[in-house]
Amino acid sequence: MSLDAARAKARGGELHYTPPIGYLWDRGAGIMFDPDMRNQEVIGPILTRCQELGSAGQVLLSMADQGIHFCKTRSNTGPQKRLHFAVVAE
Repeated sequence: MSLDAARAKARGGELHYTPPIGYLWDRGAGIMFDPDMRNQEVIGPILTRCQELGSAGQVLLSMADQGIHFCKTRSNTGPQKRLHFAVVAE
């Protein structure tokens, strides 16, 4: 979708946006952190590490070095997505 098309949908109230994991969309407040403490406990250290290391790539490498696995979605069954865990780097 082009930027102009997205803006037109937004003006008409038809634009649907799914924020990244750990964030929620609130019509009044906009994008905000998910208040679910379980999500904050997972996402917080990743964001802190990103701030310390300077890039998402460095975060992925450092966490892979520690054997930390990430989940990702893979659409094997049509529109329904299942979570699969995979090692970020070998």
